Amino acid sequence: MSCSTSNDSGSMDAISNQVSDQSPKKEEQIKETEEIVFFDISNSEFKTEFKESTKHYFSNLETEDHFEIYIPIGNINKTISYITIKNNNGDTIFQDSFNTQEWIYSYALDRIKSDEEVITHIKERISKTLEEKSFINFDTLEEPNFASLPEDPEVYESCRDQKLPLFMYTTGAESSVIIGYSIKIKKAVDLFYCC
Repeated sequence: MSCSTSNDSGSMDAISNQVSDQSPKKEEQIKETEEIVFFDISNSEFKTEFKESTKHYFSNLETEDHFEIYIPIGNINKTISYITIKNNNGDTIFQDSFNTQEWIYSYALDRIKSDEEVITHIKERISKTLEEKSFINFDTLEEPNFASLPEDPEVYESCRDQKLPLFMYTTGAESSVIIGYSIKIKKAVDLFYCC
């Protein structure tokens, strides 16, 4: 028994060296398997049409305008969504359209695990788009601090002077548009783009 101890310690050292030699390789393998996987949205679809709306002062401060976001039935990569604003008379004062999949905040795709979660994510994002915080009110904000000059300074100054709120919506990762109402042309126009 005593003669095997020296061999045992030698073999233990050899095993210890083998383990320490393998440890970095194991860590590298773990790191390689931990890469971010984004959910494949190619089959995500709305089974029924989806609409969400709100009313808010925008074109004037006496009557609220109607804001609606509409998504048709179908695959989100093949359908077109609409943001529409109508005044109290039912006249369309703004409309924008884009591929439905642009409602997805792309950085969320590493947490999404199913087509159902994709649809829920889009619906939640649309709900947030129509919340009060998407409206920039000049009566509570002395002067918004925008990173760029407005696309149409005349409309921006008119909105500011008349205290007409601006409206902001965001698609994709961080593609934001801020619009304001032009009294002159009786339509909303893009004022700022932000990413």
